[in-house]
Amino acid sequence: MIEIFVRPSTATQRATVMLEETGLEYRAIHVPLGSKDEAFWATGSRGRTPALVDHDTTDGRPLALTQSNAMLFYLAEKSGKLIPADPRARARCYEWMMMLATDIYPVFAAVYWMSWKTPEPDIEEAAWFEDRTIAEYEAFDRHLGQNEYVAGGEFSIADIAGYPPAVLGLVDLPALRRFHNLRAWVDRIGARPKVKAGMAATGEGRPAGLIASRS
Repeated sequence: MIEIFVRPSTATQRATVMLEETGLEYRAIHVPLGSKDEAFWATGSRGRTPALVDHDTTDGRPLALTQSNAMLFYLAEKSGKLIPADPRARARCYEWMMMLATDIYPVFAAVYWMSWKTPEPDIEEAAWFEDRTIAEYEAFDRHLGQNEYVAGGEFSIADIAGYPPAVLGLVDLPALRRFHNLRAWVDRIGARPKVKAGMAATGEGRPAGLIASRS
């Protein structure tokens, strides 16, 4: 059995969608902001979600894991699912996983902080991060115009990594809505029953990326 500590956030949604898609047995434990739950903190979570504990390991010892993308890789290897078998497709999957994690999500998180969470934001600096976010999603949109899924022709962990932030981005950043390939991909991923279940598993509340993950 896998236990996962959750609250509404895009990072947590990655992990719960992955658990649903792999079919691994899990239990979601909801922890509010500021929770002092000892089991939650014992995972090394530093008060942030998601935090996962796998009680069904090969060596019989529980494994605690934080960082949603690390969970995607771990659960893919554990289940034997959602990492392309073809070396070229697998390399493309890893490439876009890193691009999403390092080039897209951090700049969008900066836009969120500076535009909606900072009492007196620096307008010029916020605009720079917004322009950078749009440029990165434009590149992603071009890629999706030539590929049904992020890694090519099959659904993979790269789609799971990119989907929750894209959903939030299309809500909070209207300029992204002109990217028709991005919107079609979001609709395609969002129509999957297990993706719907995973998105709902984090509980009610508006996901807010890094913000909702903080203690």
